[in-house]
Amino acid sequence: MRFATLYFDAYHVLQLDWMMDNIATLPQQDYWDRRARHALMNELSRSLRLLMDAILSKPDAKQAFGEWRSRHLDHLESVTTEMSKLDNLHSNDENGQIGLSTLSVLMSELSGLVTK
Repeated sequence: MRFATLYFDAYHVLQLDWMMDNIATLPQQDYWDRRARHALMNELSRSLRLLMDAILSKPDAKQAFGEWRSRHLDHLESVTTEMSKLDNLHSNDENGQIGLSTLSVLMSELSGLVTK
């Protein structure tokens, strides 16, 4: 399996597009808002890079990714469920935004999956 295919599979499994979209909508009213948003984006990139490094260091990267995914299936499903709940909850909200604290916790959950 080629690197690009594994990269996009991991990106999809970790729901990084959802994270990026929601990070992008965070307020940037001051220096600290911008730093917080930047820190989340960095953590997102770092987590994907760590996962890819671990997978690509194995003789069979495709198999390694499948095994990693199987080991974390319940946790991945739980995070996906939480993201769906947040989408439903915030679609009815006036500003429709998911806040920094929520995204920080979800990012921590995803980062933890990568290092296990």
